[in-house]
Amino acid sequence: MPTTRILITKEGKVVIEGIGYVGDECLVDLQKIQQALESLGVQVNIEVQQKKSEAYTVSSGEVVKQ
Repeated sequence: MPTTRILITKEGKVVIEGIGYVGDECLVDLQKIQQALESLGVQVNIEVQQKKSEAYTVSSGEVVKQ
């Protein structure tokens, strides 16, 4: 089951990590989190977005090479 880990640093920076996602599924959940925060009045500014190796795996188990 995919999990999203959210870490808020002492400086107020938010780090979000997707765990157990396949392909770009984590980006869909990230967008939902971003929309939820914005609906609460929290301004979201994505500084860095990095994909893990799992992001290049499609649901059939094949690895997509770039």
